[in-house]
Amino acid sequence: MPQAIVSDNLKAAVSKGSKYAPVINRSLTDFALHYGCVVDPARPHHPQDKALVERSVELVYQRIFYPLSKFTFFSLDELNKSIKGLLDEYNDYLFSHGGGTKRSHFVDLEKEYLQALPAGPYSIRHYRRAKVQRTAHIFLSEDHNYYSVPYRFTGLSVEVQYNHNHVEIFYNHDRIALHKRSYRPGHYTTVA
Repeated sequence: MPQAIVSDNLKAAVSKGSKYAPVINRSLTDFALHYGCVVDPARPHHPQDKALVERSVELVYQRIFYPLSKFTFFSLDELNKSIKGLLDEYNDYLFSHGGGTKRSHFVDLEKEYLQALPAGPYSIRHYRRAKVQRTAHIFLSEDHNYYSVPYRFTGLSVEVQYNHNHVEIFYNHDRIALHKRSYRPGHYTTVA
């Protein structure tokens, strides 16, 4: 895993662009925390900050995407095998200035700075606001399910963070409830 990710100033990554301190959205911040890296978007209106990436994307399109666009694949494994072959070929092209290949450049200069991947896979988190109902439950509209919170929070607005396994409920940045996510519509998940 690299120590930093340089992204464009797209809305999916940056909530508020700034030359000095851009605001990264919560999902990408959570992703970066999971992998132990930093997100450092390119400065707005400075295309030279992302020129190397743009050129690499163009080369990948020329050397991998376009050759594969002529074929029809009937399985993901078949497609991945073809991409791997073309990617190996792409990484072994000699640089025009004769200083080696992308693979040799990676092994000689970049590999030692990579960090190990975390033990578990990343699971994207979703964020919602909800009001605690009179029954001391919140309603998660995505699954049409109800999750309990302590009764003293009835009528208050809380933040709900959830992924495909768990639902966490926070009030003033303190977690007040944790539930295993239920996918049965209309189901009440209650901690007595």
